[in-house]
Amino acid sequence: MPVALYVDTRRGPYPELLPEQMCWGLERDATRYRGPHPVVAHPPCKDWGGFRYRVIADARRKACGPRAVRQVRAHGGVLEHPANSLLWQEVGMPAPGEGKDKWGGWTLEVDQCDWGHRARKRTWLYIVGLEADQLPERPAAGAPTHVIAPAKTPAARAAARGRHIPKSQRHLTPPVFAEWLLAVATRAGEGRQESTMPEKRGAIWCDQSDANAVRTAAAARGETTREYMHKLAEVARIHTRQALDPKPRGQATQAGEPEGLPLARLVSALREANT
Repeated sequence: MPVALYVDTRRGPYPELLPEQMCWGLERDATRYRGPHPVVAHPPCKDWGGFRYRVIADARRKACGPRAVRQVRAHGGVLEHPANSLLWQEVGMPAPGEGKDKWGGWTLEVDQCDWGHRARKRTWLYIVGLEADQLPERPAAGAPTHVIAPAKTPAARAAARGRHIPKSQRHLTPPVFAEWLLAVATRAGEGRQESTMPEKRGAIWCDQSDANAVRTAAAARGETTREYMHKLAEVARIHTRQALDPKPRGQATQAGEPEGLPLARLVSALREANT
């Protein structure tokens, strides 16, 4: 299950979509998040977007942007910011169409109007851990009914009269878009876990058939592969000097017993512990 960082927990959609402990809003310092779950990050954009000249500079608020990028790169997931945000130049994220960076991150441009935002809101998504063809299905193009940016001509101002979205609401994520971002982060976390899962994970030894068994067992428990593997690793630490009796790889074992710390016995211990 992903976490939502730098979100409005009073008016935003995430408290309705995630457990309370998975939402990091103003009352919690999201910069302190250290994992292990994949991330949906909405760092403040006031200091990075097109309206930055209208706000009073805030170094602490501005620092949330680079920190959020590091969190997404470390744990996988997606970061959302206005299109053409200066955060991309600051930390070296590739713009849309520029390929991937060394963390495997890439940028997709979307319009939140497609997910129910009342106005056109071009948005850049920095994604780590998921390929473009693995993204959840996107909705059809939406039609705006309101505006955000101030009109530049008298005719445009007249046409937009009464249709401006209040400043207090502009930052809010449409619930359907939040659900889609969470699905992106969930898939990114699972893909990142499977693509980086080493042959040896702590004291656990497994081959491809074991990995398939782990995915099946995780699904049966309603957990992601990442969450399940963390629990297996914890069981391994608890039982290393107890009944599981791990053996160094390559050391002779009893007939028919796998080398190293047998995954099947870890799964059995986890089931008995009901963790």
